Amino acid sequence: MNKIIYWILAASTVLIGLNSCKENPWDDVTDGGWNHERTILDIKLEGQVGVAQIENTDATTGIINLKVAPDMVNDMSKVHIEKLSLSYQAESSVDQGGIIDFTSSVIPSITVTSKMGETRTYTLSMSPFIETITGIYTIQDFYVYGGTGASYGGTGVVRLSGKGSCWTTGATKPSAEFDNYIVLKLTEVMVDGNTTGECINYGGVDANWWDCIFVAAQNKWNTGDLDLSSFYRRIPKGKSTWVRNYAENTITFIAEDGTVSSSCKLLETGTYTMYSNDSRNLILNVPNQAFEFDVAGKDNWDNMYTDFNMLASSPRKFFIMITKQASDFVLPEDSKTLPE
Repeated sequence: MNKIIYWILAASTVLIGLNSCKENPWDDVTDGGWNHERTILDIKLEGQVGVAQIENTDATTGIINLKVAPDMVNDMSKVHIEKLSLSYQAESSVDQGGIIDFTSSVIPSITVTSKMGETRTYTLSMSPFIETITGIYTIQDFYVYGGTGASYGGTGVVRLSGKGSCWTTGATKPSAEFDNYIVLKLTEVMVDGNTTGECINYGGVDANWWDCIFVAAQNKWNTGDLDLSSFYRRIPKGKSTWVRNYAENTITFIAEDGTVSSSCKLLETGTYTMYSNDSRNLILNVPNQAFEFDVAGKDNWDNMYTDFNMLASSPRKFFIMITKQASDFVLPEDSKTLPE
């Protein structure tokens, strides 16, 4: 019996000794000795368009391809990192909230260091996203294509400011907007790739906008003055929002109260045919650019060949002639007038 107890005690002593010499298998886990990960999982920069494409080239290098909209960044030499996700326990040379300089001759990079000290350096390859409609515009004129019975000569292309007898005079006639400035700013590139931003329709030095009133004297319906804002107030006074749909090639303006105008197209310099047959060719000349809005006028056969028909009852298309100012143009402070 004593021998059995002796051998049990001896075996226990050996096991205890062996265990005291063996390394704890969890030490690598708790100390991070296993962790060689040094990867950027996700990154989002100020003004970034879409999702960054992150590629681990090899053990020590990587590349990040992304797009940034300069219109959405105050200073391209100080582009803020809004989001930065790294592999577990890794650290980076630039943290979330830090800045990237895209103006230097040196290609920007971010170095990620693993828990064990290995590094991988990612170079940032940035492509600028340019929204071509942003900028400052002046209004040159308004035109309408309208009327009834095109094949009978009942339609025409009309310059609104040339029809002074049809509109109220003074501060609210069509030419009241010829000192206005329209400023389009980019605020977001949406998931679907379309863009949106802020529009400000400043009233200019005279702080006035066209009231779109067609006077009673020209109204063939004899119902007094006609407010044609539903036809012609397509860019809201003051502040609004714009949305550009690239697939449909349209721009939509949305007033602050949520009212949505019909979408328009941006026309470039050129000559556009409104109607053509063997004897007539109605054209519109766009000297610079123009917003083209479809207008829901209806046929009025009783009043063909009149300004009332073309402008008030049966307008078809409304054009705002615009000129984009140079990128270094500074909008005069006394022209930054807004509706009361």
